[in-house]
Amino acid sequence: MQLLFEYRPQPPFNSGGPETAPPEVVDAVRGKVGEIAADLHSYANERRA
Repeated sequence: MQLLFEYRPQPPFNSGGPETAPPEVVDAVRGKVGEIAADLHSYANERRA
């Protein structure tokens, strides 16, 4: 969640942005956000029809 909202609290957490999060976490978050965006796009298109 920190990465998704780019939340940067004081230590012990330090994954609030793509520049500080591990690359595999960044990839996982971007992949999940892409899935959610695609689902929302499909949902919106269905409602317009």
